[in-house]
Amino acid sequence: MEAMKADKVMKDNQLSMLTAIMESHLKINIHTTFNEVEVKRAEEHRIERETLLAQEATERRKTIVEDVAGSSRQPEAGGSSTQEDIEMINVENVQEQDVEAGQEFMLVGESSELFDINDVLRRVNVVERKWKAKEVLLLEWKTQ
Repeated sequence: MEAMKADKVMKDNQLSMLTAIMESHLKINIHTTFNEVEVKRAEEHRIERETLLAQEATERRKTIVEDVAGSSRQPEAGGSSTQEDIEMINVENVQEQDVEAGQEFMLVGESSELFDINDVLRRVNVVERKWKAKEVLLLEWKTQ
C-alpha cells in the first residue's frame, strides 16, 4: 500500500516538473490557457444550443402556421374563423431585400388608419427635438 502511495507521489512530482518545463519553454501559463480553451468550448456549446433552439422554434412556428392554414375554416376554441391565413416569411431575406432597395421599413398587411407621410415625419421631428432638448437640459444639469 505504501509502495502505491510512494509511486503516486513520484508521478505527481514528475508531472509537476514536466508542467514547469513546458511552461518555461513555451512561455505560457497552462492554467490560464486551459481556462481560455474551456471558455471557447462553452461559447461554442452555447452557440450550438442557441442555433438548435432557434431551428426548433422555427419548425414549431411553421407547423403551427400549417395547422392554422389547414384548419382556417374551422373555428377553434378561443380563435376566430374569420382570420386570414398567416404566411411565414424569411425575415433575413426580407431585410436584405429592403437594404438593397433602399427601404428602411416594410408595411405588412393593410393599415387600419389612413395616414399622411408628412404628418408622420412632422411628429418624428417633434419627438427628436424633445429628446435633444432633454439631453441639453441633462448636460446643463450635470455641468452645474
